[in-house]
Amino acid sequence: MNRRSYLGGAACVLAVFVLLTCCGPVRAELIVDGGFEAGTPELSLPDVFLIWAGDRTATVPAMSGITPAEGVRMLQFINTSWTQQGASGATSSDLWQLVDAAPLRGQNLLLSARFNRVQVDAQTDTRFALNIYAFTGAPASFDNNDPNLPASIGHENAQLLSDADPATWETVAIDFAVPANADYLGVSVSAAENIHNDSSGTELDGHFADAVELGVDCNGNGVFDAVEIAGHPSLDWNGDGVIDNCQQGMGVVGAPSANSGRDRVTLCGASPNPFNPVTTLAFDLPRPMVVSLRVYDVSGRLVAGLLDGETARQGRNEVAWRGRDAAGRAVPSGVYFYRLEAEGNAAVGRMTLLE
Repeated sequence: MNRRSYLGGAACVLAVFVLLTCCGPVRAELIVDGGFEAGTPELSLPDVFLIWAGDRTATVPAMSGITPAEGVRMLQFINTSWTQQGASGATSSDLWQLVDAAPLRGQNLLLSARFNRVQVDAQTDTRFALNIYAFTGAPASFDNNDPNLPASIGHENAQLLSDADPATWETVAIDFAVPANADYLGVSVSAAENIHNDSSGTELDGHFADAVELGVDCNGNGVFDAVEIAGHPSLDWNGDGVIDNCQQGMGVVGAPSANSGRDRVTLCGASPNPFNPVTTLAFDLPRPMVVSLRVYDVSGRLVAGLLDGETARQGRNEVAWRGRDAAGRAVPSGVYFYRLEAEGNAAVGRMTLLE
């Protein structure tokens, strides 16, 4: 990266969990497009929430013997600069996303990402990093053409010296306590030139990231349990002005009632996902219940109402969405959220419409 190096040092590591995986948990939705399905990131530092931006990268399908950890695309690190095609004097390629911290102050978050690479020769770089920072001020201050990024009020970092097995994705995860005065968070994934700093051409030989997840770790056990998968921070489903701890998730969400064992509703996901042009949204009910099922875009705008106060049967229910809004118009490709409400229960899931 042109400016400050954000790979950090070992002293910054709070908790690191490195796993060899072929599949993983449901995505936590505080990060938008953590699976890198929506297009090429911007070449700059971000100054708004919920976009990927940073050094030169690309979103690519399976290549070099590496299959995406999820979905059909993954992130490829290319160069350590966004201002030039070739090599720069920096030693890490960094990609950023900013997240609104106001609804998350005082909460414990879990950030994770998966990394993979090829081994070209003895000079192939091996280091990846995952960072989360807390900042005060407006997100526009993150990149205001100042030679230095703003000073953070909190930071955790984890590094991975990766293996050379393209068949396995290695997962790095860190816990982070959001400071009470934080206004926004900066999340970055990075690949470093730790073996050889190239002076020309493409700097990274075949280095990839996928499945970036950020959510509330309610019970502090270092993993995303089913009811902990946090929702998109702009979607305040219960209208109380805050994103409550564990308010949203895949499966059961909200505060359990005394009879929650009987009345819990379960989202079974969207299939296929990603999809084009049709996907089926499935859910299970413990008894016949009055339900609503709606689709929202990443800004929280209502796109379509699939069910509106209708009685659904006990057991499994399936509803098709054909990628169209309430007026019947085809919607753009991208990430969408579907929300199920059923007599005091609510659940939210994520789906990706492909071009």
